[in-house]
Amino acid sequence: MAAKLVRLMRSPDSGPFSVSTITGDLLLALLGNDIRQFILTVGYGNAAGYMVARHIEIPADIIEQVRESSSESGAVNPVTGRYWSQEDTNQELANMTDEEKEREAERLFVLFERLNKTGIIKTANPVCAAAESGRFEELDDCD
Repeated sequence: MAAKLVRLMRSPDSGPFSVSTITGDLLLALLGNDIRQFILTVGYGNAAGYMVARHIEIPADIIEQVRESSSESGAVNPVTGRYWSQEDTNQELANMTDEEKEREAERLFVLFERLNKTGIIKTANPVCAAAESGRFEELDDCD
């Protein structure tokens, strides 16, 4: 329920009786008109827009706290939504044996083939595409 109310706060309409302003008023009233709790509950970005529209001053200590937390956490990976510092993809791959890596590659291949057959995505096997174009040549094993 709270997530839906916060989404309503991001509504593009403006004015004193807009959905976004009234929703912000409701949330602030539910939180006992505590600005700090409001910012912590709905997030700084959502609260900042509402507070500027209502001419409410944002506490300086909250601004500093947001700056510190964003600089400490670092950048966010746009694909996974996780902080880069929390990404452990290299560790997972390093801990896998060659057989596990091969099974994972086969599993991914099967998943992509299923997606291709159902029409969700259209993919071509890169090895087959390279062989058909003449850019791929089989080499003899020389051990």
